[in-house]
Parts: sequence; structure tokens; C-alpha cells
Amino acid sequence: MRLYVDTNVIMDFLLDRRSSAYDLIKEALKCKHSFVISDIVVEELSFQNMDFRSLFKILDSAGKLDILKNTSEESRQAKLVSQTHYNDALHYFIAKRAGVDCLVTSNVRDFSWFNDLMVKRPDDLC
Repeated sequence: MRLYVDTNVIMDFLLDRRSSAYDLIKEALKCKHSFVISDIVVEELSFQNMDFRSLFKILDSAGKLDILKNTSEESRQAKLVSQTHYNDALHYFIAKRAGVDCLVTSNVRDFSWFNDLMVKRPDDLC
């Protein structure tokens, strides 16, 4: 499956908060999944001072990671949809453009207002 991975899943892995995040990344390396993230995920991780570069390098060298830049149209759409959850809306629009099978997040309810994209928790996929 091609999965858009939300920032909180990467943080769960890096902070060892949830084993399901670890299992999801392990399954990607075993060729079960590939990941799409956006420059927004990179910004959010950087803002939290997370050391994510080694993980991304491993995933990228295995051909399991695509990092997309958000477009001005996606930014415009996200602002129209939600001013309070702008980044979540932006994640949604980037995931839609990427044509992913599923958006993976620990906060499924934050995406409940989008019903045309499958949204799951990491433990629902492992």
C-alpha cells in the first residue's frame, strides 16, 4: 500500500511511544508499504526538534519514501476548508494529490470531515 504518513506517526516512532508506528515502518522496509510525506511533515518535525533524517535516509535508500512539496492551490484549499486545522487539511490535500491508498495518523478524528480518503491508525494496518 502507498500511505501518506502524518507527523504524529513519525513522532510516535522516534519517541518510541507506540509499537504500531515501529511495526508500520518495519513493514514498509519489508516491502509491504511505501510512504508519502510532505514538506509540512518535515517542517512539523523540525519545529519539534525531532531527529528524523536518519529514518528518512533509510526509507529513501530502500525506495520507500516520497517527499512532496505542497502547492499554492493546496494551501488555498486548506485555508478555505479549515483555519483551525490548517495543517491537517493541507495533509489531506497533499495525500489526495499523491493518490495514496490511505492516510495514516494517530488522530483519525482530525480527518473525520474528509470522507473520500481512507484514514487509519497505524495499529489498524499492522
